[in-house]
Amino acid sequence: MVGRYVKCGSNSTDAPLEVEFQVITLHQTTDEDRAHSEPVEPISDSTPCSLGSVLVNLQLSFATVLVAGGSILVGLAVFAWRRRSVLSGAELSILLLAAAVWVLGNAAEHLTTSLAGKVLAAKIQYIGILALSPAVLVTVLVATGRSSWIRRYITVAAGLATCGMVVVATNELHGWIWSSVELTRAGSMSILAVQHGPGFWIINVASYLQLLAAALFFLPQCIRNWRANATFAYIGFGAPWIANIIYVTESGPWPHLDFTPVGLVVTGVCLTIAFRGFGSVFSTVMLAHRDILENISDLVLVSDGSGRLLSANRAAREALDLPPLPTPASSALAEEHPLLRHLAGTASLARNEDISLSVAGAMRIFDIRSVPVTSAKGRSCGVVFVLRDVTEQRASEDESRTRREQLRQIIDLIPHPVFAKDSDGRFLLANEAFARAYQRTPSEITGLSLADIHPSADEVARILAADRRVIEGQSTLTVEETFGIGTADKRTYRITQVPFIQHDSESVAVVGIAIDITEEKERERLLESLASTDSLTNLANRRSFHHILTNALDTAGRRHEPAALLFLDLDRFKMANDIYGHLTGDEVLRQVATRIQEVVRFSDPVWSTENAWQAESTVSRFGGDEFIVLLPSILEHESAALVARRLIEVLNKPFEIGGDQLQLGVSIGIAVHPADGVDAETLLRHADQALTSAKQSGRGRYEFFNETIGRAEERRHELEKGLRHALERNELSLHYQPIRDVRSAALVGGEALLRWTNPELGNVSPDEFIPVAEETGLVIPIGLFVIREVCEQMIRWQRQGYRLPRLSINLSPRQLADTQSAAMITSVLEETGIAGEKIEFE
Repeated sequence: MVGRYVKCGSNSTDAPLEVEFQVITLHQTTDEDRAHSEPVEPISDSTPCSLGSVLVNLQLSFATVLVAGGSILVGLAVFAWRRRSVLSGAELSILLLAAAVWVLGNAAEHLTTSLAGKVLAAKIQYIGILALSPAVLVTVLVATGRSSWIRRYITVAAGLATCGMVVVATNELHGWIWSSVELTRAGSMSILAVQHGPGFWIINVASYLQLLAAALFFLPQCIRNWRANATFAYIGFGAPWIANIIYVTESGPWPHLDFTPVGLVVTGVCLTIAFRGFGSVFSTVMLAHRDILENISDLVLVSDGSGRLLSANRAAREALDLPPLPTPASSALAEEHPLLRHLAGTASLARNEDISLSVAGAMRIFDIRSVPVTSAKGRSCGVVFVLRDVTEQRASEDESRTRREQLRQIIDLIPHPVFAKDSDGRFLLANEAFARAYQRTPSEITGLSLADIHPSADEVARILAADRRVIEGQSTLTVEETFGIGTADKRTYRITQVPFIQHDSESVAVVGIAIDITEEKERERLLESLASTDSLTNLANRRSFHHILTNALDTAGRRHEPAALLFLDLDRFKMANDIYGHLTGDEVLRQVATRIQEVVRFSDPVWSTENAWQAESTVSRFGGDEFIVLLPSILEHESAALVARRLIEVLNKPFEIGGDQLQLGVSIGIAVHPADGVDAETLLRHADQALTSAKQSGRGRYEFFNETIGRAEERRHELEKGLRHALERNELSLHYQPIRDVRSAALVGGEALLRWTNPELGNVSPDEFIPVAEETGLVIPIGLFVIREVCEQMIRWQRQGYRLPRLSINLSPRQLADTQSAAMITSVLEETGIAGEKIEFE
């Protein structure tokens, strides 16, 4: 199609022609070439008709046709470019322009008489050749929906076309396109004769392959639904190809004329018609869309808007048993009156509407949508109807509505308020219990916002903030709200909310249930009061006081104010309790609590969470006959001492018990925040240590915690901790002090002395660790260790020949009070075989 084959000579066999000619070649002609060249017979002057003049006239006519055809192609290219908004319009305009370049270049070759002009015109033709084939393939790729291929293809095609243009433009340097070019004259007509090189055949084959690919891509789109547009397109594909083959094979009546450009004019016209320049859609696109419509399950009908059915896809034809189209809708759909009203234009073109149609003997429900079609000038061209089978969907919706109604009845039976709100706070759902709380009906509440029914703007803002937390966090939230409606008492509700997606949108809503916990909260407050208050004295108990103390110390720390803690222990209370009984003891404790409160000016004897944060002195019964007074804010240490003196004075006064007077006393330990501790545990411990020191100093007095008390307590704590592991670590040992007769100095016995050596504490004096052992009860296992060790030592001495009359062992009062001590001592003596008279206990 894209090759040029121009031959020099005559096809006439009747008579020889006399031709005057001159030959201009592009290569150096040698003598050998001339010797082998064929002689040219002269043209006889006796020829009845001048063949040259005929050829000239034919050539001029042919050139005129080519100029007209090229002009037509240029006009079509401009027309296509102006309509490039239509699919493939821009690509088609480039295709037509490339064809015009080729056609006009061929016309120029026929009209010019010089060799240089003909060569230039031939090169221009090759520019058209190199651009035409890629343009055809790109146009078809766009039209058939393969636009994604173009970028990869055009990269290769543009490179090859550029190389081809360079080869054509520089042919004189290498002769790859034409190995030789000669100009021959027949009369006044000049003819260009060429011998093609390898480049010509490469370009030729590449062009054929691209055109063949375009045709193959186009063929599947129209093979099942052939239309006139497809016929025009294939004529356009084949015309230049056929013309070129005729020329190359010299089959035509004018073998010296190349009719390939005429075929290109036919190509441009046919492709423009196929493109529907007077319409809006390229035929291949129409066919592609036709394939899509044929294979979708929805019913698609096209009407001209006046009651005439123009087209229908396969699903519509099969479902409605349509006759050949086009046809009047009244005859095609005589039994389908609902659909006929739509197609006839008597029904409104609603965007969504359900109609019932009989399909295969069963009634089906279709959602029908109508889309008016207008031309480029705004004129109505018809209406497209799309029917979607929604039978199962509508059945499901009916079932859902039934279930929703059932759910509504179930929700109304729930005694607790149930509701649903959208993200703007508008109610989507409310049950009977919820509506009663607001003195409305469920239907009245639905659609209203929370602000429309709730009396308090602050409560509305708080509730909406909780809703936003649920929606943003996409998690469950439980809150407690207290409010009252109208004149009703305030009620407390525990509201649990969860997010959910509304069925008809993607927006997130909130559904919740509110449970009235007013009575439960009252019970909780009562239980909290019981749990935090001493039942005997109505003072704060140990657990609640610890909470009060922690918060008071935090407040004092923030305000940089000192606070004081007074630890009280009644003197001689155990004796009074044992003598007069527990009932009397309880009455004494109540009177003690009253006197303490009067001293510290405590305004609320029953502590609860509502007044736990007030900055007032707090009194607590810590246990037994121990009380604690918290002074959350003092000016100086003397303030705490003043309160302590008042407490000692008031508690030293006799208590009236059943006509008797009972004299008690009190010892007080004082610790000051922050000097003696910044946390509750430390301050309590130091106050207790100060109380212990006050008792050891004589009772009936108060004492502040100081470093000496702290160090003594720390030393005692270290001794207790080490003593608990002394036995198992073999840290205890016995030393024996001999006992002699003062007159004769004879050895009459010995005394076992216990010693303790600790790796960290060193040698600890018995005066330090024995009291700790007695207080902690460790003296009983330690004493048993001493007895056993003494007996075993006596056995060892006896084996060595030593005889002691007896050994003396010290016993603790706690050992004497322990009922198991005698049995354990007897057991040790029996095991070791030591006679009882050998041991003396002190």
